[in-house]
Amino acid sequence: MIEEIENQCDEHSLGRDFHSAQASSSMGAQLLVVAHPTREAKNLHSRRVRLANGEVCVDADAVAAEEEVRARAVEARRTTPPLPTWSVRSSIQSLTLSIACSETCVPGFDSLFARGLKKHLKRLNAPKHWMLDKLGGAFAPKPSSGPHKSRECLPLILILRNRLKYALTYREVIAILMQRHVMVDAKVRTDKTYPAGFMDVVSIPKTNENFRLLYDTKGRFRLHSIRDEEAKFKLCKVRSIQFGQKGIPYLNTYDGRTIRYPDPLIKANDTIKLDLESNKITDFIKFDVGNVVMVTGGRNRGRVGVIKNREKHKGSFETVHIQDATGHEFATRLGNVFTIGKGTKPWVTLPKGKGIKLSIIEEARKRLAAQGAVPA
Repeated sequence: MIEEIENQCDEHSLGRDFHSAQASSSMGAQLLVVAHPTREAKNLHSRRVRLANGEVCVDADAVAAEEEVRARAVEARRTTPPLPTWSVRSSIQSLTLSIACSETCVPGFDSLFARGLKKHLKRLNAPKHWMLDKLGGAFAPKPSSGPHKSRECLPLILILRNRLKYALTYREVIAILMQRHVMVDAKVRTDKTYPAGFMDVVSIPKTNENFRLLYDTKGRFRLHSIRDEEAKFKLCKVRSIQFGQKGIPYLNTYDGRTIRYPDPLIKANDTIKLDLESNKITDFIKFDVGNVVMVTGGRNRGRVGVIKNREKHKGSFETVHIQDATGHEFATRLGNVFTIGKGTKPWVTLPKGKGIKLSIIEEARKRLAAQGAVPA
């Protein structure tokens, strides 16, 4: 009996709360044993005395102390209930995550938990060259993934609705595209937010119209009307020349094209003339001094001129000096220059103004002359 009581005491001493075990002796006497993992309860548990007849006796002081310890434990359990296991685990995990975030020191660390790409674009955050009304709504069309960057493209919905005025609403644009009436670079496009970019050819066979996307001197996209012969090709800037498996050479263009077995004379920054029907290179233009170019980035975007000088800076950007038709000279980075012709003759027709940027005074005089020519 004594061994059974001691085993019960040892088992209950491993618990988180007080437990009681009652045992009946051969003489009919009852013994109350209290076990607790604290040092005080263990000391009380050790104050047991074994009598000669096999009975276990506990003195009155020990019993009183045990009752006091039990009362304090019951009161503590009643006032402060223990936290569930899941809340303790979640608190530890959140604390560990916050410490890890503070130790990484990575800017935008919280954005790493986003689920995929953004599907919306606020109108105030849209590119300025889209020329959207500030009060025309809260959102703007989010360009789809495609051959051009989102900040350097013009979605098809803006071409049909805002520029060509073939549609008045969003639904009308979808109806036109789903009838397969619009082609970009000789391929039918039905995505309303397809990103058309610089030098792309937009064709509408129903109306026998062809447009080429170019920049004006203010850096905005201009839908320049072209003939059917010119709509059969486009100019592409070469980004790099690389070699694939088994030494097969290929080039990468600015619009994401990969063309194998190019001419060995074609190098990076050159321009190729691409047949849109066969996707083959018919001719190319070297990036040399004396060729006509158009600027596609920076504050001089849309300006056309002839390359005068090329400066190489080790460890920095290369600078290209360009002179326009009026004799004004300006400089820009090499990555912003797009060769469009050999010598001073471009291979594509240019919009009105021929890429010559006017000063503020020249623009004012031009407006006054136009107003004076209009009869009252």
